[in-house]
Amino acid sequence: MTKIDVNKLDCELKVRISKKVVEKYGLSYVARKLGVDRSTLCRHISGEAKKVPDNVIAAAAETLDLEELSDSPYGFKAVDADPITICGSRP
Repeated sequence: MTKIDVNKLDCELKVRISKKVVEKYGLSYVARKLGVDRSTLCRHISGEAKKVPDNVIAAAAETLDLEELSDSPYGFKAVDADPITICGSRP
């Protein structure tokens, strides 16, 4: 489980995290676990809904490990995945 300071992420990275989680677990499961409507999650992933609460993105990110988060098509590049961005504090 990886904690991320989502306040430091732009909208594109938030969408990428959401897409990765949905790809891993499926839309219905993720929507239910995050406490959001399937339609809201679909709109967020497709780019129609720009704003999804940070706590939802943080919960989604916690379901991914660091390797999944650093998968460049979905989000962080290795140089972007520093401890401050990932944990929100110094190690």
